[in-house]
Parts: sequence; C-alpha cells; structure tokens
Amino acid sequence: MPTSVLDEILKEVVLQEGDNVYLTLALVCTTFRDIVSTNYLRRRAHFQWLDSFLQRTKKLSAPCTPLTPALDVDDYIKTAHQDMLGQEKGER
Repeated sequence: MPTSVLDEILKEVVLQEGDNVYLTLALVCTTFRDIVSTNYLRRRAHFQWLDSFLQRTKKLSAPCTPLTPALDVDDYIKTAHQDMLGQEKGER
C-alpha cells in the first residue's frame, strides 16, 4: 500500500480516536511508527481537527444581540467613590 494512502488512513484514525492513539499506532509496526512520528501528519491532523471544531462551534453559536446598558457609568463611579470615601473615614 502506498505510504500516502496509509498516511491518510492513519490521519483519519487519529481524528476519530484522539491524540492518545499516536502511541498505539506507533507500537503496531515500524511503518506506522515512522508515519505517526512525522510532524507533517500531526500538523495535518491537528489543523483538520481544529477546522472541524470551529465549524461545529459556528453552527452552535447563537446570533449576537446588542447589549443594553445596565446602569449609568457616571452614577456608578460617583457612588463607588462616595463608598470608598466613607470606608476611609471609618463609616460603614
């Protein structure tokens, strides 16, 4: 079997089973070990997994809704400042 075909098959196994399968595949035979030991396979598998993960999250994400201000920032700052001044004087 051509190495390129075997490379594609092993990449699919990694995508289906996860990163833990690298060690298992490397122990099968020297050909598998040589293929899964390459950075090329690991990078391709990682980026393909990342791409599929991003596609799934795009489908699951809800549309953005505009935020409405919960409070007036200026009022909050004034209140917080007054509270801090009260605590410095020993008032609670």
